[in-house]
Amino acid sequence: MNTAPIQQGKAASGVLVFHSRTSRFALVGGIAATIQLALMSALIALDVPAWNAEVTAFALSAQANFLLSSRFTWADRGDPSVRRWLAFMLTVTMSAIMNFAVFEVARDMTPVLVASALGILAGSCLNFVVGDRAVFRRPASEAVTGMEPARSRSH
Repeated sequence: MNTAPIQQGKAASGVLVFHSRTSRFALVGGIAATIQLALMSALIALDVPAWNAEVTAFALSAQANFLLSSRFTWADRGDPSVRRWLAFMLTVTMSAIMNFAVFEVARDMTPVLVASALGILAGSCLNFVVGDRAVFRRPASEAVTGMEPARSRSH
């Protein structure tokens, strides 16, 4: 049975794809954030200093984020590649600056896990825009219309 939404023109399908992608991005981001916070919590429990725990947890969760983003959020835009991984890691590095700055400011006012969560949230918008427009950009054949083909799923 086809569970794809009924398309009513390119504009409607573009909106559906956008909402679907942002939902997948949010889900993947939530999973990556959970991984980061769990790792950070475990490292802090092992008496690892907060900054070391934050950086380590961030770096490890970024790898899971790339795999999930490649296979779920932007799966319709091709398979993961070394070029995409490098571009993703560059994006993560840029968002890390924002993430760590927010963490540094917030950790003096909130518990470290809350500060870490605030840092994650701060980098999310940058990650989505750069991921969508550069890291996982549409193939050139789809870039002309700005529309992505709707994916149908059979069950």
